[in-house]
Amino acid sequence: MKTQKLLYVVGFLFVVIGAYIGIKNDIPASTKEADLESKFKAALLVGTDIKTVISYLDANKVEHGDFDKDNHQLIAMVGNVEKGMFVVTDVQITFHFDKDDKLQSLLLKELLTGL
Repeated sequence: MKTQKLLYVVGFLFVVIGAYIGIKNDIPASTKEADLESKFKAALLVGTDIKTVISYLDANKVEHGDFDKDNHQLIAMVGNVEKGMFVVTDVQITFHFDKDDKLQSLLLKELLTGL
C-alpha cells in the first residue's frame, strides 16, 4: 500500500514537472524581455516620429493605446512573454516623445499576473 502511494506521488510529480517544462519551453526566444528591448531599439531609433512608431507596432501586431499628447507618450503591451506554473509575464513598453513628437526613449517593464 505504501509503495502504491509513493508511485502515485512520484507519478504526479513527473506530470507537474513535465507540464512546467513544457510551458516554459513553449515560448519562442524572440519574445523574451531582453530580446524585445533589443528588437524595439533596433527598429525604432531615437528621433523616429510617432506615426512610424505606431505603424511599426501595428505591423508587428503589438497592442497599444492612443498617443497621449499631454504627456508625450505611447504605451504598448506584449502579452504572454513568459508563462510559468502560476505566473504569466507581460511586458509594457512606454515610448517617450519630445515636443516635436520624435521618439526620445522607451522603457520596458515586466508585469506579472498570478493564475
